[in-house]
Amino acid sequence: MRRVSFAPGLLVLVVACGLGASACGSEGATDPGFQTVAEADGGNGVSDASWDSLVSSSDARYERSVLDATDLGPPYPIVLAHGFSGWKDIQALNIPYFYGVVEALNAAGETQVFTTQVDPYGATEVRGNELAPQIDQILAQTGKDKVNIIAHSQGGLDARYIISTLGYGDRVASLTTISTPHRGTRVVDALLKNVPDWTDSLINAAADLLGTSVFDIESNSDMRASLETLSEHYVQTVFNPANPNDPRVSYFSYAGRSNDSPGQPDCDGSWIPDDPSVIDHINPLLSVTGDYLRTPGAGVVCQNNDCVNDGVVTVASSRWGLFMTCFPADHFDEVGQIKEDKPNPESGYDQRVFYTNVVKRLRARGF
Repeated sequence: MRRVSFAPGLLVLVVACGLGASACGSEGATDPGFQTVAEADGGNGVSDASWDSLVSSSDARYERSVLDATDLGPPYPIVLAHGFSGWKDIQALNIPYFYGVVEALNAAGETQVFTTQVDPYGATEVRGNELAPQIDQILAQTGKDKVNIIAHSQGGLDARYIISTLGYGDRVASLTTISTPHRGTRVVDALLKNVPDWTDSLINAAADLLGTSVFDIESNSDMRASLETLSEHYVQTVFNPANPNDPRVSYFSYAGRSNDSPGQPDCDGSWIPDDPSVIDHINPLLSVTGDYLRTPGAGVVCQNNDCVNDGVVTVASSRWGLFMTCFPADHFDEVGQIKEDKPNPESGYDQRVFYTNVVKRLRARGF
């Protein structure tokens, strides 16, 4: 199950092409999309000595108002957007992409939660054009003026595209990204260098078959175009300049960390303090890419020469807008795959609790 349900083409090709050492992207606070805690808090940062025990992990003072709240109903609907090789719900196997998350949010009083579906193997621009009309449909259905988008991985780039290029800044109140490669992922750059062009038609056909037989969607896959829009070169030199942040939208980001990394110092400076004593053992399917992303290369400096990552995206690439925190999970665990019904026995991470608290933080901020 796990071998085919999540980014199968990416993982198989990574193992096949034999990755060598290369640079690990680690851009810092000078990035136009990055906002430090000091900037967000008027220079004060988070200095409170005590934290309310609203959830299992420490939460900043903004969450305190939730404890006394009597109405957790949304002012804006919650929209969940999937990442690369993602789906909405594999009905035959009862596997939603955000596994157990919608039900958990419903149980917490969130009645307007929507999941979207775009081409699992399409370029960001293609996926964005598929996402936009779904946002319009959600607005028409709910009668609301805006939505809150919570996006995993490539879904965050899709959302940034509709906000900045398609002009949806007037319809999106906030964008929260979870391990989105805002500066690309070097895993993709390596793939593009090592996978010959002649394999494209075979890979696209396999992806289309996967989409039809497993994901139950019609797909017109273009794997190379999809990967190119996730490469460090493309995201940093083409996508980011063309899709600056819209001042009408609030941007938040979270980053998964795995591979037994405590996260320091890449996770430092987050709005909610990260607990470095809690670690995550990476899924064996992600161990090759996780180790590859840790290794810095020529011309790029990672903190302590070790790039913290979730097996697919580095923390440095994930930070965008107000960086909320790191959390102990790999790229699969972040959305509860495959069919994670219980908290992680080692880290305690539970995707249902995590996304419930992400939404609570949005509600506490007035979204």
